[in-house]
Amino acid sequence: MATLVLTAVGGAIGGPLGGALGAALGQQIDQNILFKPKGREGPRLKELSVQTSSYGSTIARIFGRMRSAGSVIWATDLVEHREKQGGGKGRPSTTTYRYSISFAVALSCRPVASIGRIWADGNLLRGQAGDFKSATGFRFYPGYEDQSADPLMAAAEQATPAHRGLAYAVFEDMDLTDFGNRIPSLSFELIADTGAVDIVDIANELSGGLVQGTSLFAVDGYAVADESPSDFLSLVGEIQPFSLVAGSNALSLLHPMEGNPPSPVNLSSLVAETQDAPGSVQLAVTPLDSVPSGIAIRYYEIDRDYQPGVQTGRRNGLGSELRQIDFPATLRAEQSLFLAEQRIHQLLSQRQNAKIAVVQSAEMLRPGMHLQFTEAAGLNAHLIWQIEEVVHRGLWVELDLILVPLPMSSELRQVSSGRPVTQPDWLHGPTILTAVELPFDIHAPDQPATSPKVYLAASGGFNGWRGADLFLGAADQSSVTPLGRTALPAVTGRLYSALDAGDSLVFDDRTTVEVLLDNDAMLLLSADRSYLTAGSNLAKIGAEILQFGRAERVEGRLWRLGHLVRGLAGSDSDMGVLPPGQEFLLLDSNSLFPVASSMIPAGSLPVFHALGIGDEEPVSAMMAVAGLAMRPLSPVHARKPTVTDGGVSIQWTRRSRYFSAWPDNVELPLGETQELYAVDVLDPAQTRLQSLQVSEPQFLLPGPLLDHYRTDGHSFVTVQVRQIGTHAVSPPVSVVLDL
Repeated sequence: MATLVLTAVGGAIGGPLGGALGAALGQQIDQNILFKPKGREGPRLKELSVQTSSYGSTIARIFGRMRSAGSVIWATDLVEHREKQGGGKGRPSTTTYRYSISFAVALSCRPVASIGRIWADGNLLRGQAGDFKSATGFRFYPGYEDQSADPLMAAAEQATPAHRGLAYAVFEDMDLTDFGNRIPSLSFELIADTGAVDIVDIANELSGGLVQGTSLFAVDGYAVADESPSDFLSLVGEIQPFSLVAGSNALSLLHPMEGNPPSPVNLSSLVAETQDAPGSVQLAVTPLDSVPSGIAIRYYEIDRDYQPGVQTGRRNGLGSELRQIDFPATLRAEQSLFLAEQRIHQLLSQRQNAKIAVVQSAEMLRPGMHLQFTEAAGLNAHLIWQIEEVVHRGLWVELDLILVPLPMSSELRQVSSGRPVTQPDWLHGPTILTAVELPFDIHAPDQPATSPKVYLAASGGFNGWRGADLFLGAADQSSVTPLGRTALPAVTGRLYSALDAGDSLVFDDRTTVEVLLDNDAMLLLSADRSYLTAGSNLAKIGAEILQFGRAERVEGRLWRLGHLVRGLAGSDSDMGVLPPGQEFLLLDSNSLFPVASSMIPAGSLPVFHALGIGDEEPVSAMMAVAGLAMRPLSPVHARKPTVTDGGVSIQWTRRSRYFSAWPDNVELPLGETQELYAVDVLDPAQTRLQSLQVSEPQFLLPGPLLDHYRTDGHSFVTVQVRQIGTHAVSPPVSVVLDL
């Protein structure tokens, strides 16, 4: 416990006798006023209190580094935002709603140097680097006396105070989508003072400068709610005894061994020799069970995101009582354990006590003083004793002494703080935006499309990327149209090494492809043939669409893909050698955002924009919409098997835009309103010699026409065949005829 020493005050009032009375009065104030035992109130340590908004709620005074929930002091009504998506030809539109709100949270009734991390519903909202994981519109006012009023609050309320002396945060138009359209429970990492703060400095501020001193022990942080100075000092005294020495204008808080050096005393010269005085020294040792078997200190663990932690110091010997002290300070496990073990050590030492009868003239002896006897007279001359009580017995004075414990080693022992519960603090980082046009509808790949199928895929170069808002720029870029929020993060990257040309529509186990993904969190999985048949592991590299059955991480972000099926969905015409640097995109329907075809007709040149939390400027992607999903696939297997009267009969096989598996002996539907082909005959200079249309997959070049080409000096001609679809014409298949 603490010892209040009022000797200086008493001496000023009544001389030496007044000093003795002052010391006795100090003991009474110590026991009955300043540190009077209170009724049981339960734990002082709050489990990271939930944010409040009630009138009259106490706003904590934060010292050092602490996590605090704060109290909502102002808020607007919810604002509804409506977004309409889809509504293309033959499909209903979808209207989604999201909500936002503006509000202010009081954090500390003393200035705060800065804010670190912020948690929302226990999840990290703001990282150590100051990056936000969701859109917040955050502003911070540190609570200095010269701060100005927040402009949003001032505009909303017409007049609002600047809340000087109060640290608070404002969230303007905070998006509530991630929090179930409600204000989340927030908690803030405040740094009210740079570095650790000493207990004496906290006592000094709480007492208005009445309590002064040099140092008792330091903590990383402390939160004072409605405690009085005496409440605070009483709690501190449970952990570390100290002395309060009264001066003319202040109380000096002293460490038991600091600022209170032992006074050498010749015991024989002080012992009273009156007939009523007892023997010179009476030694006693209280039973071991008077000391609890352990001291458990509960505190806020800085290494576990300020979650409550417990460290226990224990004594040897039997005993079952475990004393728990709730200390609402931010500590590390090593320091908390040291304080607990030090307190046990102190209590064990103070089991030794003594009573000494001294002469009345020894008025210089007062409570709190440390004595070291030069003449032992039954006391160990190497030990230091503290005067706990001075009792005047008429012609002599009785001193109650307790043993001052020898100092423990100040070296902190390594100790586990328990399993960390910290949230991963990943940077959001800038957005990577990819615009892609596919030759099919990713959500209905088996059905022929009647409009362009353009999708936006977004990802981030950092693991913490969580999405962005999408926009379509006007033709003259004078305005933008909101499209909505990105889909799930896509798996994106670049071709790491060149990809050679290969065969289409067969399983290729000889060719591998290496891709470098955009961040370490992206994953690619292997798939067997049944999954590949069902459409798994579909990817786009450059203009080619392929599947991979084997995915192997080489190192970091570099992956090697094998067991390939190439040239899918009519991209066999784009299967030339692909150089490094080509875009890689995993075609996962959950990560592709569809753009309404009414906004991007075939032949347009749209520019898309994405703006995420980590983007200082919007990220853009431009593309030319070719209408790939509307055009038929090129004919295949062109051949010239039949020669009739010197002419050549050319035949080919059509393909369907129904991309389902082709059943045996069953013809797939054409997918067009009619079967029609455009046939062009080209000379070696690619000049068109003849053009015509046929309604079946064959064409006859008669002998006289071939003779005419020879007469014109052509050594060969090229026949190109395209399927004419309902909405577009397919790429060609070519046959070369030597003349």
